[in-house]
Amino acid sequence: RVHADMRLDLHARHLLLVAGITEQAASELSIWVQVGPSDAGPHLCRGPNCPLLQGCKRLHLVRHAEGHHQVANRAAQRSPETKAAIARAESKLSAESLEAEKRRLQNWPVHWTNPDSADLVDAVLTERGRQQSLEARAGMPEVELVVVSPFRRTLETAQLLFEGEKRSTSPRFIVHDLCRERYGEFTCDKRHAMTENMNWLPHRSDESYVPGNSWRQWDWKTQQASPWLTDRD
Repeated sequence: RVHADMRLDLHARHLLLVAGITEQAASELSIWVQVGPSDAGPHLCRGPNCPLLQGCKRLHLVRHAEGHHQVANRAAQRSPETKAAIARAESKLSAESLEAEKRRLQNWPVHWTNPDSADLVDAVLTERGRQQSLEARAGMPEVELVVVSPFRRTLETAQLLFEGEKRSTSPRFIVHDLCRERYGEFTCDKRHAMTENMNWLPHRSDESYVPGNSWRQWDWKTQQASPWLTDRD
């Protein structure tokens, strides 16, 4: 779910976007993005048989690893109380109203009508999520640019995937607000202030993780096209 109005000129050859865009934690999906002069505008090509034309950029899409909001939602969906509430709703509500009620009940831990959902605002990674990131790190592609959502769970996923291991290239990181999920019903998709997240330091029980919050040094100011992007070969 990448915002269609995101405006970053894709002048890096290989890019990576860390956001909530696939179903599997810390998984990677590659597509080719054809940019440049075209009456039809940019187009996407997914798969190994895409033609590599002038102006092509390879875009890797990576989902954040497991967060506490996902654990809470899974527990709610499995609970007898939730199943019983859905069964009662099925006997009373229309199809349209039932769908909305099921969505509310199955995501009750993070639903805005739940007072306790405030605890999961801008939800962070679990220890399992951090381990998922470390396990996926070796399979991450070599990229020039990493564009990451300002959510705490995506910042930490990107750090664990791309730092703390020797690479032939050192990618540049841009924290971009338009590649995050839109805040609607669920408080887990509401972020803290950008300045708070820039200075946030995660609590990690295992000292083997990448130390600190190196995302303070990443580019938080480039929210539109910049000379660094547009002047690249």
